[in-house]
Amino acid sequence: MTIHRMIRDGRLTKLEGLKAVRLRRSDIDKLFNFKSKKTEVIEEYKLPHFSNENYYSINEVLEKFGVSSGTFYNLCKKNNIPKIPKGKFVYVPRDLVNKIFNNE
Repeated sequence: MTIHRMIRDGRLTKLEGLKAVRLRRSDIDKLFNFKSKKTEVIEEYKLPHFSNENYYSINEVLEKFGVSSGTFYNLCKKNNIPKIPKGKFVYVPRDLVNKIFNNE
């Protein structure tokens, strides 16, 4: 009902010619003054040479820092941590992971 009321009031505009109500993301962002707040740990980061001294496997991070896989996934996404798949394992740069967990 709220969406329909906003369309009727003119706060939102729906796309015409469709049976379902379709809205533009930009209209909703403007309505709520949404600004993307991404914290970036890396700026023009160059991946180090692949070796066990430079990378953690995901399981090593979960065990060492005591976080769940969902929490770590969200931290990687939030901080743009690159994930490198090698065989059946996925690795992340040690220095970036250490930087994240030392700050929190």
